[in-house]
Amino acid sequence: MKIKFLKPLVFLGMLFTFVINFTNVKAADITSQASTSLVNIYVGDSTTPATGDVKIGVTDTVKVEYQADLTKVRPSNGDTITVTLPNPLIASTTVTNDIKDQNGNVIATISVTKGSKTATVTFNDYYDNNPTVTISKPLTFDYRTSVDTTTVQYDTSYPTGLSDTAILVANPGTTPDSLLTKWGNSTVQVENGSLYTQWGVRVNRSGATIENAVLVDTLNPEDSSAQEIDLNWGIRVLFQDASGTTVNDYRAGSDWFTNHVTYQKDDSGKVIGFTIDFGTLTSRVEVHYRTKVNDNGKSGTYANNAYLTGNNIDSQTRTVNSLYSDANGNIENSSSTSSSSSTSSSSTEESSSSTSSSSTEESDTPAKSDPSKPSSTKPSNKHGLPTTGEQSNQYFVIVGLMTLIVAMGISLTVIKHKN
Repeated sequence: MKIKFLKPLVFLGMLFTFVINFTNVKAADITSQASTSLVNIYVGDSTTPATGDVKIGVTDTVKVEYQADLTKVRPSNGDTITVTLPNPLIASTTVTNDIKDQNGNVIATISVTKGSKTATVTFNDYYDNNPTVTISKPLTFDYRTSVDTTTVQYDTSYPTGLSDTAILVANPGTTPDSLLTKWGNSTVQVENGSLYTQWGVRVNRSGATIENAVLVDTLNPEDSSAQEIDLNWGIRVLFQDASGTTVNDYRAGSDWFTNHVTYQKDDSGKVIGFTIDFGTLTSRVEVHYRTKVNDNGKSGTYANNAYLTGNNIDSQTRTVNSLYSDANGNIENSSSTSSSSSTSSSSTEESSSSTSSSSTEESDTPAKSDPSKPSSTKPSNKHGLPTTGEQSNQYFVIVGLMTLIVAMGISLTVIKHKN
């Protein structure tokens, strides 16, 4: 018995299988297609873009801001954009945040790992599931970086990828007669779900004689409720020799600590500072402690002040800020509804989010793009398929499989009858 439609059935089954495999496209890196580039850098908590030769300190942070023109390429689920920082910058903290459009729809996430040179934006299936939504303006995202002290060459100009901006990291100096030095994490750090900043103070680096030396270290009174000294970690007072080797390490509970260190507390009992009465000081001393951030980063900047007095020295004051580091992004979409006579679209612009961060991406002199002007360029189709066809249709899968099964069954029947 001959069945004339056997071959067409087999062909249709194979065709359906081919179509399904082709439409199930893999995620792609669309960094280049979106013309991703660095557009601005901001030093510390400044909201004004830096230009020219930007001189920063080794503890400063730099927020980097990038743009990706998604009007040129429509992202699908799993697609990524990755940017790489130039030397000597690295990501200052680990963070993953949602990127939303002006209506609060999550379209992607941005992920940054502390100490890394890259940041990655990963898109979800929002644009796959909303084919009538068009992308009105470029995606903007930013995050904070800091100086990689293991590779930096001080007083050396580093290109940023912006034609008019370079970064120069100033030598922190090694003057042996420095009476007071203070430092802290350039950005707030995350540990077990809580936020902390590590601080340090160096007193009398040269080992001179300071009569009646008193060190007072306080958190900024304006944000004392936002942070407190973490007594679980403790305060360490390290007496050192001329080479910086610790000779004595005094902590809470020791006789020396009890006799020389007093805490400053606010009305709620939180420790917001301390005083160390050294008496006559002839050694180099370092003090290490950390503060716990209590407002989940809302303050943005956390100040810390150190004061050194003595009978035979001029009073010394140092203030250091630690910044809350975050990663952010925003994009503007337009929804359009088509009819036989007209098409209407509406768009609402989201206010640009700002965060202080430090980093920059190196590229071949990317031009600054204006986020306020939507591109007229038609989005490219990176997968070679219509946008609406990039979603896998499960009905096609079922039909294709059923067709193959039927065709194979008929083939076996024909063979059986022939035998």
